[in-house]
Amino acid sequence: MKITLNGEITYGESKGIKNAKSGKSSLSFDYYILPKVEVFTFIMAEYDEMIKLKLRSNGGLGAKYDFLKDSLKEFSISAAVLRSYEEFFDLPPSWLYRLSIRPKVKVSVGNLKVYGLVFYQPRIGKFEDYLIDASLSANLILSSRISLRVEITDKYTSIIPEWVKNNGVKTLLGLNLSF
Repeated sequence: MKITLNGEITYGESKGIKNAKSGKSSLSFDYYILPKVEVFTFIMAEYDEMIKLKLRSNGGLGAKYDFLKDSLKEFSISAAVLRSYEEFFDLPPSWLYRLSIRPKVKVSVGNLKVYGLVFYQPRIGKFEDYLIDASLSANLILSSRISLRVEITDKYTSIIPEWVKNNGVKTLLGLNLSF
């Protein structure tokens, strides 16, 4: 059994102009019912002022299958059904259902761990409306409690208002501290 709580806040300016202001939080509960099969439930909420997203929240239930999992490498695929709420600035809110399909890969070489994952979330009944959230990250372990992290994330929304940017790439350089 595993319980995970995550949070993220992003803010950025360039030459006095705000170019990033977003946040995301999530809570998940995972439970292995068989050695390679996990069931999970989660909730998530996010906002992103740069794409005029006032609030997107998801709650869902799904399953994950581990095709390969050992101390050096991992490959899994998960699928879930989501109930989503989306509200953009200047538009009425909407409730909808989405599928979420996520392949994930992890490879460790010495003190370096590389992760890749893609969330593909088509709207049920309107598959041309989808979200893609892809990321590639590397963690260099410096000690038992400190690691250096580099990540690039690309988020794409297929159907949004014409005045909203539908693609956003973010690069992160960070220091992870474990307690």
